[in-house]
Amino acid sequence: MSVVLRDSGGSVVSDQTTVTATLSMGTLSHSYEATYESSFQTYLIAATAPTRAGDWVVSVGYTGTSAFIADAGTMSVVPSAFSAAKSSVSGPTGPLSVGEEVAVYIDPMDAFGNAVTTNLAPVITATLTLSGQLDVAMAGAYNTDSGLYTYTGTSAVAGSSTVEVVYMDQTSVGSVVVLYVSTSNPYPSVTLAESSVTAGESESLTLTVQDAGGVGLTAESVELSVYSDLSASVYLGHSGDGVYTGSLPVPTDAVGTLTIYGRVQGGSYPGSGYTLTTFQYSVSVLPRVPSCTITSTTQGVVGTSTALEVTVLDGSSSPITCLSLSVSHSADMSGSVSLSHSADGKYGGSVTLPTVATESHTLYAQSTEGCGYGQSTFPLAFTVDPSTPDPSTSTVTVPSSSVQAGEEFTVQVLLKDEYSNTVSTGVALTVSFTVGSEVVPIVAAYDAGTALYTVTSTDAIDHVAGTHTLSIGITDSPSFMTDAGSVTVTGEVAVPDATMTGFNLFLPSSDISYGSVFTATVVLMDASFTAIPWSTTVTFTFTQEGSTPVSIEAVYDTNTKVYTVTSTSSVHSVPGTYTVGIGYTGVPDFISEAGTVTVLPLAAYADFSDVLLSASTVETGTQFTVSVVLRDNSFNVLATETTVTVTFTVGQTSVPIVATYDSGTATYTVSSTAAVDEVVGVHTISVGYTGVPLFKTASVTVSAPATPDPSASAVTINTPQVAGAAFDVYVQLKDESGVDIPTETTVTGTLTMGETSLPFTATYLAAGPVYTLSCTATKAGVYTVSIAYTDTPSFITNAGTVTIVPAAISAAASRVGSPSPASVSAGESVSVDVTVSDSYGNLIPVDGSSLPSFTGVMTQGATQAPMSGALGAAASTYTFTGTFTSSGTVSIGVSYDSASVGTTTFVVTGSAPDGSASTVSLPDSAVPSGFGFTLSVMLRDQYSNPTSADTGVTATFTQGGSAVTIDATASVSSVGLYIVTSTSAVHSVEGDHTVSIGVDSISSFITSAGTVTISAPLVPDGSQSVVTLPSEDVVAGEECEVSVALKDESGVAIAIDTANVTVTFTLDTTVVPRSAVFDSTTEKYIATAALSLAGDYTVSVGVTGTPALIPSAGTITIVPGSISPTHCVVS
Repeated sequence: MSVVLRDSGGSVVSDQTTVTATLSMGTLSHSYEATYESSFQTYLIAATAPTRAGDWVVSVGYTGTSAFIADAGTMSVVPSAFSAAKSSVSGPTGPLSVGEEVAVYIDPMDAFGNAVTTNLAPVITATLTLSGQLDVAMAGAYNTDSGLYTYTGTSAVAGSSTVEVVYMDQTSVGSVVVLYVSTSNPYPSVTLAESSVTAGESESLTLTVQDAGGVGLTAESVELSVYSDLSASVYLGHSGDGVYTGSLPVPTDAVGTLTIYGRVQGGSYPGSGYTLTTFQYSVSVLPRVPSCTITSTTQGVVGTSTALEVTVLDGSSSPITCLSLSVSHSADMSGSVSLSHSADGKYGGSVTLPTVATESHTLYAQSTEGCGYGQSTFPLAFTVDPSTPDPSTSTVTVPSSSVQAGEEFTVQVLLKDEYSNTVSTGVALTVSFTVGSEVVPIVAAYDAGTALYTVTSTDAIDHVAGTHTLSIGITDSPSFMTDAGSVTVTGEVAVPDATMTGFNLFLPSSDISYGSVFTATVVLMDASFTAIPWSTTVTFTFTQEGSTPVSIEAVYDTNTKVYTVTSTSSVHSVPGTYTVGIGYTGVPDFISEAGTVTVLPLAAYADFSDVLLSASTVETGTQFTVSVVLRDNSFNVLATETTVTVTFTVGQTSVPIVATYDSGTATYTVSSTAAVDEVVGVHTISVGYTGVPLFKTASVTVSAPATPDPSASAVTINTPQVAGAAFDVYVQLKDESGVDIPTETTVTGTLTMGETSLPFTATYLAAGPVYTLSCTATKAGVYTVSIAYTDTPSFITNAGTVTIVPAAISAAASRVGSPSPASVSAGESVSVDVTVSDSYGNLIPVDGSSLPSFTGVMTQGATQAPMSGALGAAASTYTFTGTFTSSGTVSIGVSYDSASVGTTTFVVTGSAPDGSASTVSLPDSAVPSGFGFTLSVMLRDQYSNPTSADTGVTATFTQGGSAVTIDATASVSSVGLYIVTSTSAVHSVEGDHTVSIGVDSISSFITSAGTVTISAPLVPDGSQSVVTLPSEDVVAGEECEVSVALKDESGVAIAIDTANVTVTFTLDTTVVPRSAVFDSTTEKYIATAALSLAGDYTVSVGVTGTPALIPSAGTITIVPGSISPTHCVVS
């Protein structure tokens, strides 16, 4: 892709800038930076196509203008070549009947997971194979709608077949296994895998159930038993492919041959419709084998009688007590010893151990036959330890002949027990050497590998002539061996002679190169020029005039009797001529001047050696380094370390610094100090090393620091950037001439947007030199970048802008708004807005590409309904719309990629009343005339939701030619429920009243709601009616209450308010009538009276037409009240 920038007049813009091209598709984007071809004034962008196929929108931006050309065109990325590895193969999940067609599907993909839409059916083959019986090529075709390849075929043979899919005859795409079963219906074949079982054990058995084609069958049940009637049977579990496993208890008394009976019932594969199959198998019975372990000690001493306890257990780890047991040291059980049973399967006794010590002795235990067990032999591991050391069998090894005085010798002891077994317990052992009255004890060194004890003679022994007798003591036995042999020391101790020794002293024959390790040797000789046979401590002393002598101990070789000394760095790295002296124990100046050794100084060659500066010119305060590599005149690097000093001189001031040495690179390095790099001027650099104070020179200039210039300095900002993602801003400080300023300082940058200010500190890269600000901003928007450095806070106040775009959509940060409207009628649409944000709360403008990842669902109890989504009115919103037909509170849940965004609720109310859905409840039997009644109307909408009328509900009762309309009363507790209470114009008119219901302005809402029959009135019967009087006497003047429950002759309550009941209170000639009032709650008539005269009143009840319905309902006693002065009479 090429870009040519032009101004508004069409002229090419020649000033170079940073041009980027961005490919965008949905939420995906890729940015590429262009390279500038100055000869063509063209920006070229070379990029690899994205891996996601589709139409990518190209946009172009340059420094400070990210969306210079928002839509420069579209680039189509098509899928790459078909990839067998990425494509998938699928087939049937269950078995098929023989002859039934199988379909296998291939989902074609390229290497990046893009669907390949070209027809590759001619080069993709599928073959249905059953080894040795079947090889069928399947027919394939490409479906452009689904994008899948479908291959079909069939098998005429039962069995587990494989469909192998191959691309271009060589690359496998995949395979599926298809199970074909026989469509015939023979009895299944049953095979028992085991041919033998063990008596008394719970045996694990495997049974295979197959059809005639050898295909495993799934039965409803498979059971086994040792009884022919299949009692006490066990059911086997199915592990797949017709294989069943389970455990069958074998009788303890089973011997010889056992018959196992079985039954297979039912089946689930096609063609396995058999109902019942029984079978039997004969298996051989093996006797039970117990287990046997040593439960006492498994270790004993040779030749001793050791207590032994053995535990015998059955297969379930239960103790066996019914067997006898014997043990032997031989597999043929010869010389066996019987063990006695004690308890819990434990058998005990004593066994005499063999006389040969070993860590791997085998005892054999043998059980007898019985209790269903056969005779069994068990190997038991045992350790036989040696006994205590015995002096008669232990051995002492001494020199085979006499020893020359002064010659070292060794004595070795091997401890053995009475049976000649080596004792390797490592006890403390001392060998004592006695000559005359002198006794020299030496503690022996023990070697665990060989079990040998070794002592080496000392001067107190091998320097004393005579026969030294040996005695040996061990722990707890100091007189273990009183006569352990002897060693004879003959002659006199040889004395070293300096003159003769000098003939066997060898120093280096030539001068030593600086740092080169050298050796010197000497053999101590006596006056007869015979090597001294004994060893001592020999020391070589190297002395350089004016220096401290260096003494080094020599190493002695017992075979050659040569003492060898190896130089140390205190000698071979310090140039000069050394006088060599030799001494030995007791004679430090044995040979005071044995010769000289000269160590040459380091020989570096100036022309071939390197003195390297990290910078030849630096600003004050900038540390620099000087590196030195020493080479000889053959250009070989001198790797031997020496002391290198670098001296910096300016004017009359010199600063010497000792270099540090890196052995890996053989480089000496000096880092400047403030005494050097803070002093302006030309510093002469003098390099010297040990013995050569001035070897090579150089110079470095320390100058005053340059001042950064804001107009010449460069700031590079990559934009746009994603919220929360780190990005870099690069700063190059330059002076007014545009020259880079290499001196490191503290550079900071600040991103500013409104009240938001984000500071960052840069890291410095001297190789640039460039400062890098690693920035992060979480709030989307356009930030202004400002740059500051040490002591200059407003260096560049506006270095450009960076656009922070929102990050990926976050379900947790996105928000679900309030539904609109908050309450709807059933079936009406409701909508809710979802505000899309990233995890930092930045609103993300949406274009619909992310909508498929959002889902909106309405939920009420177990009922759910999906919502459809679309772009919302605001730039960052999606609007989800849906309808719900069940009244009540409904929850709206919105999720993004299965993660919850949030929930809200709205209310669904019933819609317009619907006559076909509404119901009317009428009295279920005839209503006696005069009895009031109610009917209820339940208004429902077309979705059966309870709903309300706008203006009201009426019920019209039509009888004969007259009609009575009554307004219904709405229930305060139940929505949609209306109650109609009859009036006397209805319930006093006998006959059938047709009921119709009107709602609002629709009088014929329900034209025929049913019929209410008003029957003849009930006639009160005095003998059935019930009168309730006060239970206690009533005080005169106080009100008393009488209730009357009217009933007809059948005892049916007459609960009407039109009976005109009168209750009369009679006392002699005083008659007090009271009209009773009907109480609908208790369905009784209540009469009250305040009677002033004391006495017993007779209570009677009458009704219209029957004044003496109850002539005497009982009496009420009125008692006098408190004394009243106004009513008292004085006579």
